[in-house]
Amino acid sequence: MFIRLANISKSEILLASVLAGLMISAVLANMYFSRMALIALCFLGIIFILLLFQSPVLGAYFIAVAHTSPFWAYHRRIVLFVMLASLMISLAKKFLAGKPILRISPSLKWYLPFIAWFAATIMWAGTYDDLNIFNFTYILVLMIVLTELIRTPRELAIWIFASLVGVAISAIWTLVGMLDFFAGGQVVEAIAVAGSTENVRFYGGWGNPNEMAQSLVPALGFGLAFLRTRVSNLLRFFTWSCLILGVLAVAAAMSRGAMLSLAIIYLMVSFADRHRALLLSTFAVLVIATIAFVPTEFAGRFESLMQGRRDASLNERLHLTEAGISMAEDSFPIGIGAGASRAYSADHVFFLKSGAGLHNTFLEILAESGVVGLCLFILFLISLLMQVRVLRWKIDANNFGRNVAICMNAVFVSIIFGFMFNSWTLTLSAWPPIAFISVRTSVLGLDA
Repeated sequence: MFIRLANISKSEILLASVLAGLMISAVLANMYFSRMALIALCFLGIIFILLLFQSPVLGAYFIAVAHTSPFWAYHRRIVLFVMLASLMISLAKKFLAGKPILRISPSLKWYLPFIAWFAATIMWAGTYDDLNIFNFTYILVLMIVLTELIRTPRELAIWIFASLVGVAISAIWTLVGMLDFFAGGQVVEAIAVAGSTENVRFYGGWGNPNEMAQSLVPALGFGLAFLRTRVSNLLRFFTWSCLILGVLAVAAAMSRGAMLSLAIIYLMVSFADRHRALLLSTFAVLVIATIAFVPTEFAGRFESLMQGRRDASLNERLHLTEAGISMAEDSFPIGIGAGASRAYSADHVFFLKSGAGLHNTFLEILAESGVVGLCLFILFLISLLMQVRVLRWKIDANNFGRNVAICMNAVFVSIIFGFMFNSWTLTLSAWPPIAFISVRTSVLGLDA
């Protein structure tokens, strides 16, 4: 079930090597427009597609690494292409073998009515200039692809491992940029006030610190399953290294939502552990130490949460909430139409700029698709909750399936928490873990 060096075949090593070369070449080509990097990218891309015919599940591993590494920030359409190619190859091989063509997870059955209704609301939307068709397509295809490709516990474990590889890449890149900043004062891959370190935020090769941090958090949560299960020492060491680096990277990004989500995951998993008293005490000591020793200029971003409307970001979000409620009331019960909330934000709170997102998934769905859309979305979330339910909330070192389910529960709660502060169509970092959660029962079955 688990990843051990003795179980890794030469073909899998080749697949991993090509995947690593492909992603490194793509990043180098994007950064430096190197001719050799572009040639290497094309060559490795051809090999990668050929290898997909041998092992379509490689596409799922590619998704895992891409979504937690800087690759996702610049090459989203390449990720979508690999997803579609993997899906088509897998379906073609099943068709030729005379097997059932497509597997549909219970959660996907609930997501389809929601997305169908949401798309139908375009008919009465005054404008849908801000409707991102790529995001809608991507979310749907992602759920279908992972349901189709991940079929065994070992593949599920490798997917978690692959996501941790992406975490390591992002974390090292971020921390190196932070060291460069403090050593030479260069604002490289960082957001900082000119001439000051106040509220400085680092994000490696990503385009946004919040996006980077929120993409790492679910993978860190899934990785806890390795630490609480009997696995090889090498895998345990790798997981610990990724978790430490990942937490440091999230802290460097200064994403308040991501750090709160991490705390939620840690606390929920701790309550399932027989050493919960020790784990919770350690968490309390870490919080106190952070408050005591973190420099004032870095703590300023978190202290601003206590300022209420005096904090510019919080004040804008409160006004956006008022605008969303106003839209929902004026368009009750069917909503203003998909993609229209951004265009009309300034019409409902006059000093908001047009094009501002509501920063709340539930409110955005209610405003754009009405009560019907919100109810369908909640039913979809309930179906996901049924996928990760466990009969015994207790970590078992010999039960990888239960441990993964507990971690999935914690990640799911953190995602719901994140939905309260972000748009569901723009926070694409939430959808790979959601799609991953949706395959749990079909791969591992229900926990006894």
